[in-house]
Amino acid sequence: MDLNRATAAAAALAARLRAAIIRNQRVLLSSWVRWPVALLAPWLLVAVFGTGLTYWEHRTRSFSRWMGRTLLEGNAERATSGAIWEAILASREARTRIQAAGTPDTLLPGGLPQPPLHHAYRQERRSVDAVILYRHQRPAPLRQDRLTEAQMRDLAVSLRTYRAGSALLRHVELPSEPFLVHARIRAQLALQEGSLYPRLHRQLRQHDAAEAWNFVRMSTADSMYWASLLGPALTPADPDTATLHSREPAVAVALAGLLHHWSDAMHQDEMRRVRGYWEAGPDFQIHLVRNMNVFAGYAIADGERPVPFELPAELVVSLLELPVGDHAP
Repeated sequence: MDLNRATAAAAALAARLRAAIIRNQRVLLSSWVRWPVALLAPWLLVAVFGTGLTYWEHRTRSFSRWMGRTLLEGNAERATSGAIWEAILASREARTRIQAAGTPDTLLPGGLPQPPLHHAYRQERRSVDAVILYRHQRPAPLRQDRLTEAQMRDLAVSLRTYRAGSALLRHVELPSEPFLVHARIRAQLALQEGSLYPRLHRQLRQHDAAEAWNFVRMSTADSMYWASLLGPALTPADPDTATLHSREPAVAVALAGLLHHWSDAMHQDEMRRVRGYWEAGPDFQIHLVRNMNVFAGYAIADGERPVPFELPAELVVSLLELPVGDHAP
């Protein structure tokens, strides 16, 4: 009997323990759920409110307009001193100098010519009678949308020098005699190869000259005859054209026209090459030295032979903005 009562008591105790454990588990689980919800609820409210506020600003722009009006109203009372204000003034000054250096008809859609962005240009006055213009490539091209104060000042100087150098080179005219000498040398080589005769044939046919047919199906004797007349007329330094003019005047005129065509083509190529070096290529310099009423100049590209030229002193003084009358006697 006592054993039965003890067993029943133990069973009841075990049932109560199980019930207590179940209740504790439910309470613990409920607390684990409540704590994250309690922590996340404020952030969720902030996120919802911020999203709504952002959408409202996107649609109405009310806050942006209010902030802009407030800054504009207080702008007159803001201090005009300090590092930030000095940077703003320097930026404005550099932009003004850049705009003054440029001309609307030559500016690219981006706002500036490309060479000063890729190359640095400088003008250096060595003495009262000597000036040098430089161009050298920048380590990295400048970006118009990311210019610092120092870069803007540098760009303003480069742009002014680039404009002056371009205008200077547009007035340069190289002497024609060296190119005519090169044309005679080219004609000499063509005479030795036999390719000069077809060219004279075409040149004469352009003027409907009957002599054109002398250079078709030529025999050895014909080649020797014309070589004896054309050779002396093609001497580079001191050509003898009198004999050719007296015996074959039409051929002499055709040869002169051919030499002039070759000489002019070489002259134009050289001018394009020199002016192109001011835009790009190896480092380039323009040396100018005054001699009375003219400036003797040399265009010098790294690794290339110097190209001599002359310009009136008044023109150089005007283009480079040199002091008038400031030169050695």
